[in-house]
Amino acid sequence: MRRLKLVIAMMLLIGVLLVAEVLFVKSLSNYEPEIGVVFTRGGIPAKTVITEDMLQIKNVNISEIHPLSVRSMAELIGKTALADLEANEMVLSSRAGLSLEMDQIQMEKKDNRLFSVEFKPDQANGWWVLVGQRVDILFVRNEVAAPAAPTADKVEDLNIVRLDNIRIAAIIDENGKLLDNGERASAPKMISFEVTPEQDQFLAWAKSNGRLEVSVRTSMEAGTMAGRGRVSRCRPGSLPWPIASTP
Repeated sequence: MRRLKLVIAMMLLIGVLLVAEVLFVKSLSNYEPEIGVVFTRGGIPAKTVITEDMLQIKNVNISEIHPLSVRSMAELIGKTALADLEANEMVLSSRAGLSLEMDQIQMEKKDNRLFSVEFKPDQANGWWVLVGQRVDILFVRNEVAAPAAPTADKVEDLNIVRLDNIRIAAIIDENGKLLDNGERASAPKMISFEVTPEQDQFLAWAKSNGRLEVSVRTSMEAGTMAGRGRVSRCRPGSLPWPIASTP
């Protein structure tokens, strides 16, 4: 009888150890290491020199970290925001640069803003674009219903919104460096557009509710454009028509 109790106790102990081992292995399989990366504390407008109090370090799961994320605040302090940065935004190296580089970006109108967008080659005409060139930006709405745009009726019951004749102010590579119109030693990553305050508000909304594409005009077409910054919209199978104008 005593021996039977000992056998039962051993079996129970083995069972407990097996369950513990299974739970341990399962917890390891779900474990994902975290890495500290730099985030903004509050919003940082474009052209602002970044200081330490504007930044914070947050631990993020390694699968959620962008390849261009910054690990140390020291890499950003003293640099200039190349585009408007939102509060609690993971800061990418391509979104901040040296003040000297920022000064090299030419603006046609002092009240305009710089708005940068990261593109894949097929979204930017295979990167056959130039600094100073005027292009159209197409916003293609997500298939799922998106919330109302901040600029009211721009996308109501529409599939596409077009921003006409938007100037490319800068082209930025994967290291956050400005590229010129000559031979490029590195691949472009982002385009910084010169836009009005109304347009940058719409583009900020558009980035979260669909995708953006660059449509390139021929030099002849670009030369015959009468208005600049016009917003148009189109339905599948129809031609665009203007719905609003911006200066």
